[in-house]
Amino acid sequence: MPGQVVVFSPKGEVNNSRSTGNNKLKTANAMRKVKFGKLFTTRAIDEALIREHLALERTKLANERTLLSYTQASLYFLLGGLTLLQLKEYEDLHYIGYLALVFSGLFVTIGVWRFFVLKRKMKDLLKGGVEGPSETSDSNSTT
Repeated sequence: MPGQVVVFSPKGEVNNSRSTGNNKLKTANAMRKVKFGKLFTTRAIDEALIREHLALERTKLANERTLLSYTQASLYFLLGGLTLLQLKEYEDLHYIGYLALVFSGLFVTIGVWRFFVLKRKMKDLLKGGVEGPSETSDSNSTT
């Protein structure tokens, strides 16, 4: 129904109310009881906060997973390069071994650099230092 606000309280009670006149609709803070940590302890949390927290955790895990992928690729290049350098019968392939060693160092460097850049961006985002593109588009659309 238009004009109806449903608010979930931490006790699980539902409060239905209608807005009248020019009163703006208030956003409903959906609170749920969620178990954290200890086995039988529950507390009420805001769903928006938990979604934001989980999104940040997913981003951190993806960043770590990307660093591990760069490291894995680097180790494969290192092994391949060392193997090609150990082949005495195929001296013509030594340049490919050296090239693989260069790629190995390059992959580690790029992976570590990207990891710390994203980590710094996330820290700035949590401090409020990064502005999103949606703020500029909203100000242009209102004029």
